[in-house]
Amino acid sequence: MADMEHYFPTLAEDAPAGLRQLQSLHVIDPDRIGFWGFSQGGWLGPLAASNTPKTAFVISVSGSGVGGHEQMDFYVNNRLASEGCTP
Repeated sequence: MADMEHYFPTLAEDAPAGLRQLQSLHVIDPDRIGFWGFSQGGWLGPLAASNTPKTAFVISVSGSGVGGHEQMDFYVNNRLASEGCTP
């Protein structure tokens, strides 16, 4: 299986379209729209912002210090252990 980080650019391609849609609404200040992401969104938000002009901010909540594959391994192992599974 390829590392998840290879899919991040593809996943981040949707975000600029959402930002442009929000900027087109007259009830929202287009200069105050940005990206907020947690977990893997901590990678996707900055990536999307780097490819999107007029991004006002990026907030990364609990972005991981390891790669996506390592993060998911950690999650799955801990989730299984919490369900009573043994190694």
